[in-house]
Amino acid sequence: VMLQGYEDGVARTSALDDVSKADQARMAAGEGIVISRDVARSLGVDEGSELALPTPSGEHRVQVLRVVPYFSAIAGVVVLDLDIMRQWYQRPGETIIGIDFAPGADPAAVMAAVRAAVPGDIHVSTGRQAVDAISSSVQQGTAISAAILWIVVLVATVALLNTLMLSVLERRRELGVLRAMGTSRRFLLRTVLTEAAGIGLTGAALGLAIGSAVHYLATVALGHAIAMDIAYRPSPLLVLYAVIALGLALLGAIPPALRAARLPIVEAIAVD
Repeated sequence: VMLQGYEDGVARTSALDDVSKADQARMAAGEGIVISRDVARSLGVDEGSELALPTPSGEHRVQVLRVVPYFSAIAGVVVLDLDIMRQWYQRPGETIIGIDFAPGADPAAVMAAVRAAVPGDIHVSTGRQAVDAISSSVQQGTAISAAILWIVVLVATVALLNTLMLSVLERRRELGVLRAMGTSRRFLLRTVLTEAAGIGLTGAALGLAIGSAVHYLATVALGHAIAMDIAYRPSPLLVLYAVIALGLALLGAIPPALRAARLPIVEAIAVD
């Protein structure tokens, strides 16, 4: 797990946002620790449980003060008092140091002072730079996913066009008989478009239902994996996507519909 040291009255960690002042004071006094949900689930402990921490200075038994939601890319987070962490784990220094700017401080001057105070091989970045670095990778992944999505949409539109075109070709004799009986070209055009609309409505309804269910299950699975509460909120864009699907179905039906409407009666009836 990742150990986070908390120095009472000096700095905060986001893992303590939901921890009361009383529990923070108890943690500062060495009476307990705060752990993330994934750690609690792995060890089978809960708030108030006693936990044995194996450290280089021996085993220390502490009480779990709070179990908090906290995202971690590793096994979880354990928060304890900084001085106690140094004593138990015999670590005079830290791997990662977070610095809070005082109100009114000049960020550029503070960053320059920090860079001047630390060795050159230590990486120094602002919170905004860290967020931008993470956001950049997320945006790249989102862009790739969106590109794949639209490729699938394009392939589905072409597949629908081919399906309707084959349907028109296979029913040329029937369409020719209808034309010979006095059916108008507009009626045949509407017939093919109505068939496409039915396919589009069915596909849009199935897509809404299955997509929403998969999205909900993915949200639940993600929340369980990262040990955080993630709320599922259906977006109005779902309806927009359904309308787009219906529009693409009608768009792909236009060429087959025009072909059906323009079929010569004699050639259509003569088809074997």
